[in-house]
Amino acid sequence: MSVDVEDTVAAIATAPGSAARGIVRVSGREALACVARCCSPETRTRLGHSKGSYRSPAKIQTAPPISEVPVDLFVWPTDRSFSRQPTVEIHTIGSPPLLGAILRAVCDAGARLARPGEFTLRSFLAGRLDLPQAEAVLG
Repeated sequence: MSVDVEDTVAAIATAPGSAARGIVRVSGREALACVARCCSPETRTRLGHSKGSYRSPAKIQTAPPISEVPVDLFVWPTDRSFSRQPTVEIHTIGSPPLLGAILRAVCDAGARLARPGEFTLRSFLAGRLDLPQAEAVLG
């Protein structure tokens, strides 16, 4: 299996099942652009104006019947993220259908689905994890 670590990837980053909070993680050079394409117009105007990490309330537009979802975006626009790539975490209610709809919207906007262990691989290749730590994450 070959993995292109330059691709922008996305995946649900929380455990399967219902929860109070769910996270969709997007990482790669085009992470912020992919997420911005999914946001409402008023949200788009606020994104990308900071060089540092930030949090922004937002509305993600998904396919019907859900349409628009209130979320919090946590943005690392530079190499300060765990993978040392621009990263956006989309935090919302931990409903599996809702998280799936957000993930589909982000992938429709240009990201691809991350393969199992790909975020860990990117962190390892970026020097954020050593081999024993990466093995521990992967179980």
